[in-house]
Amino acid sequence: MADPKPHANPLFLTEEETRAGLDLLLAAASAIARVGEGLLADRGIGRAHRRLLALIGRQPGVTLAELAASLGLPKQSASRQIAELVERSLVAVRNHPSDGRRKALRLTPAGRELDDVLWSLERREIARAYRKAGAEAVDGFKMVMGDLARIGGSTGRRSGAAAPRRRP
Repeated sequence: MADPKPHANPLFLTEEETRAGLDLLLAAASAIARVGEGLLADRGIGRAHRRLLALIGRQPGVTLAELAASLGLPKQSASRQIAELVERSLVAVRNHPSDGRRKALRLTPAGRELDDVLWSLERREIARAYRKAGAEAVDGFKMVMGDLARIGGSTGRRSGAAAPRRRP
């Protein structure tokens, strides 16, 4: 088990330390995304589709607009990816129970099966890292990640911050 009181850097807010934190965050997200890449590639889909599968699996009935907002994606981009998942019989689209104009998204049985397999691979890696770090570190990690997730609400942008540039 990891040392429960690692030697913390008292200068944790320096440019160097915050950049190192961002580098680790990006590397970790990339590593977790790679865990199931082969399974996704076998179905002709990628990481962006995985994010959608995960969110739809945890929020059955979510709408396209809600998904796009929570991921900070344009609705057109999210719609294209959802259409690809529907085409592969991984996501089903139904009329929303309270508003027929809106479309509710759910995983199909095949989508649920894929999501479950991917989650089991991801969970194994996350649990391994949690076990190695220890409970106190995991609590700190969740606190930091929770705070970062709240930046700018559901879009992930700080209020007043410029919108990300679109690629030509």
